Amino acid sequence: MRLRFAASAAVALLLLATVGSALPSPPQLTKGTLEDGIYHHTATGTDIRLPAGWLIMGDSDSSSGGEAVMLRDSAGQSYSVWMISSSIPVANIPAALEHDADYKIHQHAVHGVHLKMRPRTLLKWPIGGGDGQALAVAFDLGQHGAKIEYDTWVRTGKTMVYFSSICPASSIRMIQDRFQILVSATVVPPAR
Repeated sequence: MRLRFAASAAVALLLLATVGSALPSPPQLTKGTLEDGIYHHTATGTDIRLPAGWLIMGDSDSSSGGEAVMLRDSAGQSYSVWMISSSIPVANIPAALEHDADYKIHQHAVHGVHLKMRPRTLLKWPIGGGDGQALAVAFDLGQHGAKIEYDTWVRTGKTMVYFSSICPASSIRMIQDRFQILVSATVVPPAR
C-alpha cells in the first residue's frame, strides 16, 4: 500500500511539474507595472485596465522616443499600444490627429507598403472630459486588401497614445468592437 501511494505521489508531482512549466510566465515589464489587472505606463501615467481574458505580452522602447506595450485578447489577436509624453495646446489636437492618420499612410509608403483608408471607417470623439480627443480608422493593408490595419490615436494636451492591430479584412467588425473596449479601458492623463 505504501509503495502504491509513493508511486502515485511521484506521478502526481511529475505531472504538476510538467503542467506548471507549460504555464506562461509573467512578462518582464520595464516601462510600466501590472497590478490588479491594470497596466500603468510609468513615463506617461497612462493606465490600461485589462479587459477580461486579455494578457500583457511585454513592453519595450519603441520608435520616435516612445514606448510600447503589447497585448493579446482572449481570441489571440495581438495589439500594440504606443505611448509618449507630447505637449500640445488642446486647440491643436484635431489637426494633430489628422496629421497622425496622414503620416501613417506616408510612413508605410516609404517602406513600400500600400495603405489605403477604408471608406466610412474614420471616427472621431472626445475623451477625458473634453480636453482630449481620439481618432480611429481602418486601412486596407497591401495591394489586395486581404488584411486591415486598425489604428486609433488618443491625444491630450500632454500625452499621445496610439493603438494598432493587423487582422484579416473579414474581421473588421470584431476588431472595431475590441478596439472600443481597449480604448475605453485606457485612461490617458489630461493636460491639467
